[in-house]
Amino acid sequence: MTRFIFAAGILALLVPGAFAQGVTVCIFPAKELRGVNADSVLDVKALAKELVDRTLPGGATFDVVPVAGVGPKDIDAEAERRHCTDIVTTWRMELRPDTPNFAGTLRGSQQSESQGSALMLKDTKIPGDVLVQFSMRKADSKKALAHGESDNNSAYASFANAIVKKLSP
Repeated sequence: MTRFIFAAGILALLVPGAFAQGVTVCIFPAKELRGVNADSVLDVKALAKELVDRTLPGGATFDVVPVAGVGPKDIDAEAERRHCTDIVTTWRMELRPDTPNFAGTLRGSQQSESQGSALMLKDTKIPGDVLVQFSMRKADSKKALAHGESDNNSAYASFANAIVKKLSP
């Protein structure tokens, strides 16, 4: 037993982080799964698929856990049960002519001046009627570290890039 403790001590000195808790990113749908958010489970799976093969700078890997069937009020408890270090939530917003034009920022207030339901998003006109969004935070905090919004076609790769950037030391 003494040899094991000695070897573990040497390993801890030689390989910092050998016993450190890894990074586990859990992805949840943020809204009730009805209406426009009925596809949020697909968003969770698509984002997880995009993240699973990525690595952090230096080659470090992280675990990705897609979670469906958990209501918004139960996310924190489920994240704790699954030992999540970071929580990502996804949701959809239905675009209408009166939808505020966020211009890629949170809490934008200018009204969309476009025809129909198109929306300007970071100088890109989003066609169609749905905006996919994500938010990322540490499991022990309510403060968002990252937020993104995009159309259905380009959401997941750009979201994965932003998440990996925030996970990087």
